[in-house]
Amino acid sequence: MKTFINKHQFVLFVCLLGCFSVKAQNGLYFDASNNFLIPVLEDEELKGHALVYFLDKVSKDSNSYALQVFDEYLHDVGEKKVMVPVDFKFQSAVYNGSHFITKFTNPKKGIKYLFFDRQANQLFDTLIECKLPRAMEETEINFSVAPLFVVKGQYVLDYQYIQEGRKTVMRVVRIGNDMKYGVEDRAVDGETDHVQVLAADHQYIVEAAFHFYKHKKQQLFSTQIITRSSAGVLIAEHSLQKNDSTVIFPIAAEIHPDGIEILSQFNRRSSAYATTKYGACIHYLYLNGQEKSPAFNEFTTTMVNDSAFKKNKLLIYSYQYLHKGVKLNNGNWLVVGEHLLRTRLKVNPFRNKSVVYNKKGIALFEIDKEAQIVRTHIEPNKKEGRRVPKAYHRNPHLGGLSMHRRGLLDVFYYLRDRSSMKDRISFIYRDIQAESNKVVLGNMLYDEGKITTDKFNLPKFKYYNLVAIGPARFGHIMLFKVNTYFGLFDVDQIKFNN
Repeated sequence: MKTFINKHQFVLFVCLLGCFSVKAQNGLYFDASNNFLIPVLEDEELKGHALVYFLDKVSKDSNSYALQVFDEYLHDVGEKKVMVPVDFKFQSAVYNGSHFITKFTNPKKGIKYLFFDRQANQLFDTLIECKLPRAMEETEINFSVAPLFVVKGQYVLDYQYIQEGRKTVMRVVRIGNDMKYGVEDRAVDGETDHVQVLAADHQYIVEAAFHFYKHKKQQLFSTQIITRSSAGVLIAEHSLQKNDSTVIFPIAAEIHPDGIEILSQFNRRSSAYATTKYGACIHYLYLNGQEKSPAFNEFTTTMVNDSAFKKNKLLIYSYQYLHKGVKLNNGNWLVVGEHLLRTRLKVNPFRNKSVVYNKKGIALFEIDKEAQIVRTHIEPNKKEGRRVPKAYHRNPHLGGLSMHRRGLLDVFYYLRDRSSMKDRISFIYRDIQAESNKVVLGNMLYDEGKITTDKFNLPKFKYYNLVAIGPARFGHIMLFKVNTYFGLFDVDQIKFNN
């Protein structure tokens, strides 16, 4: 039995158009473009929320937007309405530990940032003049799950492609808590280069740089780890790619006094057309440019006799897409993966070249420093198939990346319980059951080595035609209920029992 502990209701001046399209730790849309929820996170603990949404077109030159701020119990903290030129489009927003930063872009004029305090008072705005490349369709190659990256409440990194003549350049904007910013431009190879921030602190920034290329008609990518100072100065570069048969996809990183620890997923092409070899690996990269011998654990070899893997058939025509990793106090990693079972390959020479994956479960792995699995918990979920392009049949990491980009993964986010000295980490997930047309919401809780799950069936709401979920304080979930016809917007916080 779930307890509804708080409720806040207000009316939006525009109707909401869709459901979640972007899911990340530091912000998410809950419609197609103009309504953005900002979780107020401090040290992986939720302290409140802010909502950015489009109000109205007030003139031919200006649009009106609003920022509303709430505490963790959804009590009003403040509200501010701002005017933005009509030719600037809202992109994203974050909380950096002391301020809210909103980002608007114009392809011909540049990037506009607006700064607000915790009470939604506008403090400052600035325009970085540049030309942006034409809008491209978002693909597995160029998508970014976190447009703005918050560095432990100290500064914000923004990675933006800009156009300089005929060349595309990656512009990195570093915005400090004093609202001052610095700009660095880097040469890139068009759409084939992509950078994702893995970790950062007051001294270092750790980036994963992906270069996509074709090899024997297969789409592959090489991976480099780039370590920079917090000011953007290059310190070291390490290539994780050894050969064309192994693809490495970093999940998370931890910065140590003498180096960087990288947790990654890897997969190898197999001579057997129906199987994929995959596993986890850990690299330790020293700041002086040296590298410790990496640890690889190929699940398809080491886990064949594991009872959980055998019971849930994780190695038969299957693949685990690992996409969230958390460092534990005992030095191990806690990583979540989604079980993709390849059910059939449909090849048509003219159209519909695709492979169908069924989602069979969510796996929670505790992995030690040698990449060996310490414990496994499998939570069965989902039976309907997801169709992805045929090219991902032998490269299922790109199929998992495709599902990530399309918002089809089931683990939304995680939170850490900072009120406890122990490792207590909560992973929130959903389960869409195709046969019964039910939606299940669950909380997978890791509590100092013990893993428990609490879940409930999402009821149908008579007066709301759209329901979505969002981050809440530890042990809870936020339920957004929307009536798109009358613009009604209702929020519930629901408490899990584990």
